[in-house]
Amino acid sequence: MSDFLQHFRPEEQPFVEMVDEWLLQAVHRHQRRLTDFLDPRKQYIVESMANRYSEVSAFFFGGYEGAERKRGLIVPSYDHVNEADFSISFLEIHYSQKGKQLEHRDFLGAFLGLGIKREKFGDILLAERCQVVIAAEMKDYITLYLNQVHRQSVTISMITKDDLVIPSISLKEISITVSSLRVDAIASEVYHLSRSKVLSPIRAGHLKVNWKIIDNPSEPVSQGDVISLRGFGRFHILGIEGKTKKGKIRLRVGRVN
Repeated sequence: MSDFLQHFRPEEQPFVEMVDEWLLQAVHRHQRRLTDFLDPRKQYIVESMANRYSEVSAFFFGGYEGAERKRGLIVPSYDHVNEADFSISFLEIHYSQKGKQLEHRDFLGAFLGLGIKREKFGDILLAERCQVVIAAEMKDYITLYLNQVHRQSVTISMITKDDLVIPSISLKEISITVSSLRVDAIASEVYHLSRSKVLSPIRAGHLKVNWKIIDNPSEPVSQGDVISLRGFGRFHILGIEGKTKKGKIRLRVGRVN
């Protein structure tokens, strides 16, 4: 296990050790383990660790195809799994469309403000309405206590998976030139911040590459990487398109609208 831990960052090691305990329970005690909602990085950790044991399997479900945040289910390899085993519910939040246009962060803040851990709810879907994927064990608490979002009164109704309206992810493509593929250089250009303004949040652990915290400003990025900085949104590296005559690197970036 100690050799395996070195593949992960120090702050990830408690989660890695917990996952290993779950896996051993499935191997030796034939026990199932349903996780809370995991981001893609943690899903990767669970899946890669489960692959070390032939006696167990790991499955993931976030309520709909293409979900980002998913619950994991670790089971003995002979076990059968269906969607109901993930204990997921769906709710819709109703509010007046005449007031402030509520955003993703408003709904996220309302849940967290009730003391609900981020791991207890999955994706927040904003199309013409707000729908949230939640852990089934939280539905009574949420329907009872969630009555306001950003000072707007709201009501809650439970819906089914078939009622979900999945928003399409819209990326605004932009072209930038950078001196290097360092993450601080690229983030600075995309977010229109000076390099000095970017360094502090990166070193504080507020930047993620592929859902993994990166606190080294010189970390290189690659085509296909997904980068986010707390409070500034997320962008994708769509293409690395050569160099300019002055030796700068041309990048095609998709910023999430």
